[in-house]
Amino acid sequence: MFYADDIQLYLNFDRGNLNYAVSQMELCIQAVRQWMNNNYLKLSDGKTEVVVFRNKKYDEPCLDNVALEIGDRHVPYTSKVRNLSMDKQINQICQSTMFHLRQIGQIRKYLDKPTTEKLVHAVISSRLDYCNSLLYGVSSSQLNRLQKLQNTAARITSRVGRHSSITQVRKELHWLPVESRIDYKILVLVFRAMKYGTPAYLRDLL
Repeated sequence: MFYADDIQLYLNFDRGNLNYAVSQMELCIQAVRQWMNNNYLKLSDGKTEVVVFRNKKYDEPCLDNVALEIGDRHVPYTSKVRNLSMDKQINQICQSTMFHLRQIGQIRKYLDKPTTEKLVHAVISSRLDYCNSLLYGVSSSQLNRLQKLQNTAARITSRVGRHSSITQVRKELHWLPVESRIDYKILVLVFRAMKYGTPAYLRDLL
């Protein structure tokens, strides 16, 4: 699913098959473009970059005249490219979630546990779960930041201290860890696509 504009295509080829590799990559990009057009998405030609990785034991192949034809543009080879990440999105989640955790913490003594659980689900869990399938494969350090937020929410809900076993607290609340929630979301999407055929753009990929 292309929810973010960080689509990366990789192709392995021998040094003697450079022209063939270029033609195959162009065909693949055309197929991606057609799929995105069919699903009301747009491939940004102006942000597309091309890089060739090689074995340091061999000389770098001549790439002076190598360029991919992408739409109306000819994108030349470059020595480095930008690798987009979810860092900005995770930073925003952490900032907004921590703000609301502080607010809930201040009024926790006036709330019973069932009410607090509902409030945390509505304000905190909804932020951690929103489009979380996009976070699959992010670094463990970024996942740990989100996990700490969920742990804080669990402690506020159950009114336990820092030294209590957070794993046990989550079990009592029936909360999956953040990484497991991401896996669960993806599995649910795949199950619905295979069982019920929706959404169609996912069903066609399976």
